[in-house]
Amino acid sequence: MIIGRRICTLERLILNREGISRNDDLLPRRIMEEPLPEGMAKGRVITPKMYDEMLDEYYLERGWNERGIPNPETLERLGLHHLFTTSP
Repeated sequence: MIIGRRICTLERLILNREGISRNDDLLPRRIMEEPLPEGMAKGRVITPKMYDEMLDEYYLERGWNERGIPNPETLERLGLHHLFTTSP
């Protein structure tokens, strides 16, 4: 599990370095506009508000800030702090 967390966080750091941020963490338009055709959630879509709340929860679980940048504490815990000279 720790290796997976390290990989995910390292990937995020690289994306952050390349300019990718929360604004780029988008779902395909289809998922947010086309109602589900069947199942328990038939007729429902994910609203922008719902997605924003889910993204907040995801970032919190990952140990990233509200902009999707890993927190210094997360980097320390995962042993990645030495790879970067400046804190995100």
